[in-house]
Amino acid sequence: MLRPTNLDSSRTPIVMSQAAFTLGETQGTSPEKGANLILAGPLESLGWMVGFWTLHIALSVFLGASLFIVREILGELARNGQAIPFGDEIADSLFSVLLIGEMVGVTLLTMLMVWLRYGRVTLSVLEFRPMSLLHVLAIGLLVFPVGIVAQVVYQLASSAWQMVVEKFPLLEFVDAVNSVEQASMLVDQVPFAVLILCIAVCPAICEELVFRGVIGKGLVSHWGWLAGVVVSACMFAAMHLHPAHVIAVLPVGICIQLIYMWSRNFWLPMLLHFANNFWACTGEALEGAVGGSLVDLDSSYIVGLVGSSLVAIVGLMFFLYASRYRLDDSPDVTIEQATTGPEAARVRWTSRPDLAAFVVAGSTLVVFAGFVAATASEIEGAGAQLPPVGAEQQMAEPEE
Repeated sequence: MLRPTNLDSSRTPIVMSQAAFTLGETQGTSPEKGANLILAGPLESLGWMVGFWTLHIALSVFLGASLFIVREILGELARNGQAIPFGDEIADSLFSVLLIGEMVGVTLLTMLMVWLRYGRVTLSVLEFRPMSLLHVLAIGLLVFPVGIVAQVVYQLASSAWQMVVEKFPLLEFVDAVNSVEQASMLVDQVPFAVLILCIAVCPAICEELVFRGVIGKGLVSHWGWLAGVVVSACMFAAMHLHPAHVIAVLPVGICIQLIYMWSRNFWLPMLLHFANNFWACTGEALEGAVGGSLVDLDSSYIVGLVGSSLVAIVGLMFFLYASRYRLDDSPDVTIEQATTGPEAARVRWTSRPDLAAFVVAGSTLVVFAGFVAATASEIEGAGAQLPPVGAEQQMAEPEE
């Protein structure tokens, strides 16, 4: 854990102590309410991770068994010649019901468990506060470059994993837990609204509560910002099970944890998580709009596209760091005094972005936008040169 720093320090990121995480000065929570709250350590964090997956599996098994029984009952009634009102609609919607039931159930139970963990200071500990418009804008601009980099990393990792599977065929069973492939298949199986609810909305709530609100917050308070951010991001990535997906999610988890630590606002990691998953769900529609896949590892533009994406990410992350929330009121009050001493009642947290942060972020976005526009133009031009679908067959047919 870093030592308490001067409140006006602009070079060292403020890493809050355990006591600092328990106080909600902007929420009107008095120090006494959370002063003795101990945040999750390594063992408890591991328990939350295992428990979260156990909850997923238990609900899936329970709901799957229930829906199987319902399907068998409907089938038996149909075989006996009994008319079932809306029977076909019920049968077709069973999978959507299973998906919604699992994700909504996991989300509600996770919210309950986090509330039981933190009690009446839950909102203060998690740090719900009004979002800065500039921070929301930065999060929105981060989604696209982060998604491009994650997709490239996933494709590279998938290629490497297939080489491993070819050498060790017994590992092929791991592909059954590839949630990326499962999500792509769901696009044609469930309504889009159900897909967004189960892939974007619910994970943005329940996964952030566990991996940022409990695990990340606890590990940062116990181990300091570097180890806490890296380990919590690794645990978040490991939850996705498939090696290629784990590698692709790891940098996203690091970005989300840093944003939470700098912004001291639980809304922002949830917003980025939701936007990232929403972007993934609508990826096929975006690809159709430009006439092809934006991320093609064999293309001539991929190096520039990935490079500009990394530049945009660095620039936006610099802006979020430069505009992070810092203690502001009295420069002679240390972090420990501001969170545990009598000074806690009068200090406040403020965000002070400077001109340099705007210039860096704006410049990197211009570079990124230029490469994206050039990439889209190249894809569109390549598509225009291709013969229309069915043209080759028409040319091959003899004239009558």
